[in-house]
Amino acid sequence: MGSVLAPALALLLATAHAAGQSAPLVRLQGWVGRARSLPRTVDEEREEELRAILGELRLADADPSALTLGLIGLASLGRELGNDPGGAAAEKPPAPLLASARLGRKELEDELARGGAECATRLARDVLDRTRRRPPEERVLAAELLADAHAPETLALLCAAAREDDRDLALAARTALCGWDEPRVHLFFLEELAHHAPLTRLAGEHFQRTRASLGDAALTELARHVAQRYLSDDWREAAGARELGRALDTPRLVPILIEALATWNRRGENGKGSKRIRAEILAELRRISGRAIGPVPENWSAWWEGVQSGRNALPEELAAAGIESSTASFFGLHAFTDRVLFVVDRSGSMRTALATGEHSRHDEAIEQMLRFLRQSGEDTRFSVAMFNAKGYAWRSRLQPASDGNLELARHWLEGNPPEGSTYLFEGLRTGLSLDSHGRIPLERCEADTVIVLCDGATAEGPGWVARWLAEENEGAQLVFHCVLIGGEGDGTLEALAKGSGGEFVHVQS
Repeated sequence: MGSVLAPALALLLATAHAAGQSAPLVRLQGWVGRARSLPRTVDEEREEELRAILGELRLADADPSALTLGLIGLASLGRELGNDPGGAAAEKPPAPLLASARLGRKELEDELARGGAECATRLARDVLDRTRRRPPEERVLAAELLADAHAPETLALLCAAAREDDRDLALAARTALCGWDEPRVHLFFLEELAHHAPLTRLAGEHFQRTRASLGDAALTELARHVAQRYLSDDWREAAGARELGRALDTPRLVPILIEALATWNRRGENGKGSKRIRAEILAELRRISGRAIGPVPENWSAWWEGVQSGRNALPEELAAAGIESSTASFFGLHAFTDRVLFVVDRSGSMRTALATGEHSRHDEAIEQMLRFLRQSGEDTRFSVAMFNAKGYAWRSRLQPASDGNLELARHWLEGNPPEGSTYLFEGLRTGLSLDSHGRIPLERCEADTVIVLCDGATAEGPGWVARWLAEENEGAQLVFHCVLIGGEGDGTLEALAKGSGGEFVHVQS
């Protein structure tokens, strides 16, 4: 193989010298080319060679555009290999290759810190611009690096990338735009909301971060989107309204919430409601008011009239207002839902006895689940999945929480005792009927809430969580409440809960 590469590298060197490129830059291009074609050849010796090249580059007078392309090629190494969140089918990049890519990213970050807007503009122009035909993984990385740079010359290219069909690129570009306090960015997010693009969480974060400078026209348009979603008869549309609504001022938001509460109350009376959506609307009213007035819209209207007339005062610190709850509890975790999927660890460590010595973790999980469902009532629909090296599902569709179904679920759980390893994503894959790419089939996904219990570190680690939630859960609008029992975990459950707006509870064994 070396005899094949040597002439090609010699030709590259000769061409580059003729074009006036610096020798370290040429060596970097050659190093990246070989690493990309032969990734398994990157070892400690090759890493040291790369460090030496980068050291020489810092002292060299390299062409800025050529340097950007050389470093982005290095930093993107390994990204083209598979990235299935389940981890079973993907080819994993070798660790030395990933370490080398991190070196490249650090060099680029340093270049951006030194070069400011000029360097950011060059990165957008030479890499992100679609007409330059750079590899997809390089364009995604460029968008990631441009987050918080907020160079005016990059705005149009980021907006264009945010509307492309490449989901990874669109997400990275939208994330880079999030929080940029610029009227054209506000308009971008409003236009995307009008097209029902799957970005309510990002848009909500953007408008919350820039709320102080939003003009009346932008707030009025945002309020229209919030109302439209809260009043939609699709609970997933309504679930996306909460993050958007938190960017509104109180006088705009409260009337929307009161109308939405009345609407979802009527739907509940007709058997078409959602306990979760109704509870989320009430929680927002309680957060704003600091009061637990109950689920009667007329009472909230009377309170709001009192606020407007000066008879009632809003709490000085809204965030400190507690939310009283008498909801069903699972290991101290409270969830408002009538459509729930439990995903329970079945690994061998679940045989471990609790501190009391009376139950194993597995036994206690069963008892807590059944208690939760009994407290929730028979109008709650549920199913349960387990996971070790594989995923197992009790039922493919949600079932009423009747005494008979609870006993059937108990027998199934007790008949599948703990053994094996801890592949959490396989439990989600089975319980949510994910396809081979980890996608959520919305037409088959009945649950609006997923309660996950695990007793330690997962086999996959937390790296897949943020991307999967951003790509798949924006449309599904599932809330993940997570319980870690014993152990220290690895951050996976915390990331699932935080990223979906759920609760995380750590129960010491």
